[in-house]
Amino acid sequence: MHCGAGCPGDLITGSDQPIETLGDMKAAAAALHKLGCQAVLIKGGHLAQQQQLLQQQQQSSAAAAIEATDILYDGQRFYYYAAPYIRTDNTHGTGCTLAAAIATALAHGQSPVEAVQSAKDYLTTVLAGSKGLGLGAGPQHPFHHGAGFSRVDPILNPKAPVLLNPSPKAPKTPDGLNPVDLRMYVVTDSGCNKRAGKTLLQAVQGAVAGGATVVQLREKDIDGGDFVREATAVIQLCRPLEIPVIINDRVDVAIACDADGVHVGQSDIPTRLVRQMLGPDKIVGVSTKTPAEAAKAAADGADYVGVGAVFPTSTKDSSVVGLEGLRATCAIGIPAVAIGGVGAHNAAEVLGSGVQGLAVVSAVFAAPDVEVATRKLREAVDLALQQRGQQQQQQQQCFEHVVQAAVVA
Repeated sequence: MHCGAGCPGDLITGSDQPIETLGDMKAAAAALHKLGCQAVLIKGGHLAQQQQLLQQQQQSSAAAAIEATDILYDGQRFYYYAAPYIRTDNTHGTGCTLAAAIATALAHGQSPVEAVQSAKDYLTTVLAGSKGLGLGAGPQHPFHHGAGFSRVDPILNPKAPVLLNPSPKAPKTPDGLNPVDLRMYVVTDSGCNKRAGKTLLQAVQGAVAGGATVVQLREKDIDGGDFVREATAVIQLCRPLEIPVIINDRVDVAIACDADGVHVGQSDIPTRLVRQMLGPDKIVGVSTKTPAEAAKAAADGADYVGVGAVFPTSTKDSSVVGLEGLRATCAIGIPAVAIGGVGAHNAAEVLGSGVQGLAVVSAVFAAPDVEVATRKLREAVDLALQQRGQQQQQQQQCFEHVVQAAVVA
């Protein structure tokens, strides 16, 4: 039997004492064991203490690392299972998955103590692997059981190390696309970096610290060898954090440094050839202005499109598509990110068009503090997506009520 710490104690033990500490967890495990269980596992991921520490950590980068500790009691002794607390909203289904993994390990002949450890290792790995995925804006945020980690089976081979892939290959979406969290898409600019006196890596470090979910390296005035070296340094920073690094235009550079993907424009190498060169598991993005261009990009193998410029911008000479053009492209169905004159001030209306995120250049890299600018924009994007999800949920509920009323009538 397994239960989660943080739930009211009377739901599982008949006591009115909430489970808020490791001591409470031990007491609950002992009480449950008296009911006739062979062993009892109390999950500790939702302890109130950890939630408080998590809030403090969000306010201070110097806060100590948090661990999630589970407790197993077999009637004779307590066993403690500690692992890093993975900060993510994608946690729906973790309890059921842990129980299923324990059952699988037991079926393979492991003892309860060994089975819990194997399942705990598996759960921690998949939570870390799926923490950055965009899994919808609704109230539920399920984690992904196979995102971003190697196919080592900790149950069948518990001594094997569970490592992130050199280049994560997350399972494709139901539409056959490589999943990309487009919420906070930053595009580097050598001019901004030069004026700020920063290297490419320093600029990206600030954006990543502020919450960037995708980094595109757009370096037009650099030799191929230097580009590979600088891109490799950025990838070494981003890959452990599971933030994809996309190379603008240069397929050769992307292949040389094992980047996560390539973004091309309408006048660059055709999308179909880029897909053939990169293979099926790399991310391919395409700049578009019209629904027809987006539809062609999707047919040729793109995973997402960048649409814009939505509003006038000084970064790049480009015609404006406006919000109506943005909505028309989103109706095609391929994931889209808006670029051109977008920022925290208009995030709500832009994201209301149906795009998955904002792509920015100067809004981040021309700011005095890249990290602060990125964080401010990321907060605005997340809030706008949350509000959009709530509106969609309300619309769905209204539709269901209308259908029910019609059936009754």
